[in-house]
Amino acid sequence: MSLGIAIIKLRNRRRGLLCQSGVWKTVGGVGNVSYQSIGNFTGGMNGANDNSNAELITAWGGGCPGNNGTFLVGSVNGFGVVAQEINNNMDYAKVSTIEFWVPAYTGYTIFSDIYACGAANSTFYVMATVFQ
Repeated sequence: MSLGIAIIKLRNRRRGLLCQSGVWKTVGGVGNVSYQSIGNFTGGMNGANDNSNAELITAWGGGCPGNNGTFLVGSVNGFGVVAQEINNNMDYAKVSTIEFWVPAYTGYTIFSDIYACGAANSTFYVMATVFQ
């Protein structure tokens, strides 16, 4: 199975471009997109796209109190890393943000474990953009 996913932005309109088995099709667009809060998490989370269309997962945070480093990693269906942002520079405050596509009826994982802080102290927030 070949799977390629991209995002197209045209005049502030978000549309998904999904390739399955070598065939590309657009999904979503203005008027048929909804946003879903998945929640706040510490250390890691497992989620699932239970919809019949692709979802764009956005996670941000990945920091912990007293530590300016950030760490967020996303994977889809156990495939491995599909999105990551890691910054161990302690010199300034920051927030990591990752985005990745999850095909219909597919699971995903987001993990955060900051150097010198640990997963138990690393928090992040997740939301889904659901294309109808």
